[in-house]
Amino acid sequence: MSIKRPIEESITLTPHKKFKCDGAVFIEAFPSVGLIGSIVGNFLVETFKLEKIATISSDYFPPVAIVRNAQPTHPMRIYGNSKIVVFLSEFVPSPELTRKISDIILGFAESNKCSMIISPEGFVFSGASEEETKVYGVGSTPGMRKLLEKNGIPQLTDGVISGVSGMLLADGEMKNMDVLCLLAETNPNMPDAKAAIKIVKTIDALVPDIEIDTTPLEAQAVMFEKMFKEVVMKAKTSLEKHDVDNFHTMYG
Repeated sequence: MSIKRPIEESITLTPHKKFKCDGAVFIEAFPSVGLIGSIVGNFLVETFKLEKIATISSDYFPPVAIVRNAQPTHPMRIYGNSKIVVFLSEFVPSPELTRKISDIILGFAESNKCSMIISPEGFVFSGASEEETKVYGVGSTPGMRKLLEKNGIPQLTDGVISGVSGMLLADGEMKNMDVLCLLAETNPNMPDAKAAIKIVKTIDALVPDIEIDTTPLEAQAVMFEKMFKEVVMKAKTSLEKHDVDNFHTMYG
């Protein structure tokens, strides 16, 4: 019988190549309500043709390989170039994993002198229609809150943000690191590419050093939603088939 190592010892970041990303914007892209983070992260990786620069692995991660374009990879990895870094995950980490993953993200961003960390999230707001989808922001520092105000982005004044995004905000405030959480009103019952487009446009407005053309995402919104629905079903079926514990959840 194998015994898992303690969580803090089991999570490993393995670099794949040398890279320079001083001043780059760091995007944390985890599955969330409407799979906003997953859609945003995958779109940015494809749009900027980002190379995989590191993999994060652990005894506690789901025992799966993600296959894209005939190439298998771990479910958690980092892509990037000199201007933008995307931390992409295909599963929602358990509360036990969240603290360590937050530490890895903050440590990576700090050691590589990234300019800020942005967390895309979805949230349910029953009073909104699809046409009225809004994006709200929460900043960890006065500078981030001024950035939101300057760009006319309404700030969430009261509420609770959980998971990796919540941990990054709380630790960012404590360590005086610039963390920004962008929340889009979304449909909780399906992948919502239209809400993800709102997030991407907001990132484009907030970060003048990168220019993001959302036209491809708008044109492929239906395709993205269909793709993620299929991936969700296959992942859940695979985990059920192998009787994997619900210690972690693929795509929420």
